Amino acid sequence: MAVHESSITTRDWTLSRPELDTSAMEVIGSLKRATGLLARALEPLYATAPIAEPEHDILVVLRHRKGPVIARHVAEELGVSQAWVSRTLRRLEERGYVQRQANANDRRAAIISMTDSGRAVVDEFFPEQLRIEREALAGLGDERAAVVASLERLVASLRAYEG
Repeated sequence: MAVHESSITTRDWTLSRPELDTSAMEVIGSLKRATGLLARALEPLYATAPIAEPEHDILVVLRHRKGPVIARHVAEELGVSQAWVSRTLRRLEERGYVQRQANANDRRAAIISMTDSGRAVVDEFFPEQLRIEREALAGLGDERAAVVASLERLVASLRAYEG
């Protein structure tokens, strides 16, 4: 049986600081490694793209929305801070991929819409991203549905913690 990297780290911490509860390290460590490895797999694609992967994530969310979206809803869907979305949207707007408009009902909640240029970028790069991700996840086989279910429970747990 292979020893997971997180198990080694957990064991090291348990030996050096036995009073600490390191039980979360296996989940969080595995999640961070998986995220990092996926980012590395996508690096060649985004090396040629006019946008970075996080910018692309926002454009993907906007791509099939029926009409404009409030920036806060994009942040909620991606599970990131509103401040991060605001900064990223500013960069996308500067390059002509999105448009921001003032919200007549709430001055703090900008209304976002995708431009034709933004749509073209998503339509060009998203199919290749999906191919890379599909190939990277092929090793999950029949366990894929169980992994997705576990990750959705993790998301729900983190959202509940966030309050």
